[in-house]
Amino acid sequence: KSHAGALTFVGEIVYGRGTSDLYSGLNGGVTFPALPNPTMLTPAPTYSQDIDNGIGVYDADGALHLIEWTTGLASLQYYLPVLEGRIWLSAMYSRSVSPNTKLYGGASARKQLDYASGAIFSDVLPSVRVGLEYGVMIDHSASVVIATNHRVNFAAWYLF
Repeated sequence: KSHAGALTFVGEIVYGRGTSDLYSGLNGGVTFPALPNPTMLTPAPTYSQDIDNGIGVYDADGALHLIEWTTGLASLQYYLPVLEGRIWLSAMYSRSVSPNTKLYGGASARKQLDYASGAIFSDVLPSVRVGLEYGVMIDHSASVVIATNHRVNFAAWYLF
């Protein structure tokens, strides 16, 4: 009947090579380079990819180099000990880091991405839930350019 005082922690750490297909849209800015065209053929020769961008790249000798990623996530959710736990707080932090995207994706490749958020939710009625969240994303490129994105989100749900 009551969630008051309940605390939940979730955490994960993952390391892998060639694993970016396990994350939606993760390629770190690494794509297959254009093929050489010394004779200026029209149209220029193209490489027929058999893997998605960001998983790996082939060098001039045909050797495959897989992109490394280390990702981590930690989150907390705490139901306040008031109103039978109908108000709760949540916080989340995640980080994705690649030591070799800069080798294969150039200066614009993503080296690291950090995300943090905090939110408050309430079941104002048994069938009505509202929430307010603040989040910040900090994107680090291989050339040390840092882009920061702040956002605030309000949402309301009708549960039936």
